[in-house]
Amino acid sequence: MIIASLAAAVPSIAAITGRECEVVVHDLRCPERSIVAIANGHVSGRQIGSPLIGGPMNDVALKALARGVNPNPEILAYQTKTSDGRVLKSTTTLYYNLDCAPFAALCLNHDLSVPLAAARWLDQLVGATGAVVEPGSEPGHPSRDFGLVLDELIAECLGREPGPVSELDREARLRIVGELEGRGAFLLRGSVVRVADALGISKFTVYSYLDEIRSSG
Repeated sequence: MIIASLAAAVPSIAAITGRECEVVVHDLRCPERSIVAIANGHVSGRQIGSPLIGGPMNDVALKALARGVNPNPEILAYQTKTSDGRVLKSTTTLYYNLDCAPFAALCLNHDLSVPLAAARWLDQLVGATGAVVEPGSEPGHPSRDFGLVLDELIAECLGREPGPVSELDREARLRIVGELEGRGAFLLRGSVVRVADALGISKFTVYSYLDEIRSSG
């Protein structure tokens, strides 16, 4: 009932916030296809049925949920980024059931490309020398299924390591699992096996790494 009510409100919210503000409703009980309503999906390249992990990077709400930590219901005005580098201003409202488990989220992600460009122009106009963040200019990627998104996250993490997978030591594998954990990858069913296969280790080793990461966090 709450999710349906939130979904019904999405067009009205989007009409007020404008075309560059993505409005999303997530069903957190189904992270593989969590988006049940969305307006202005061009901001992140997502659509109804897209997975939870396919959204903006550095999402503090998602990181908290991935670590099993229930954050405050409202997480206001934090900065995230799209996969192509555009800066977003994001706000998340979480909804909890009677067992204090989050089951839905209403998220607003405002693309700051235009205001940042305006700020840069004003900076040049008045001759100031302060640096302004450079947003990207390319459109968001088309919506992808969660398997492809997860594979891309894994490849991104592996790409930062100096050697091939076969030469990764425990520290490197632990670092990769930690980054994937922070990006919410393990909220998805089947992700542990997929990560284990990519790293050439057993799923039990991945679980062991996750226990170590979560206990130290």
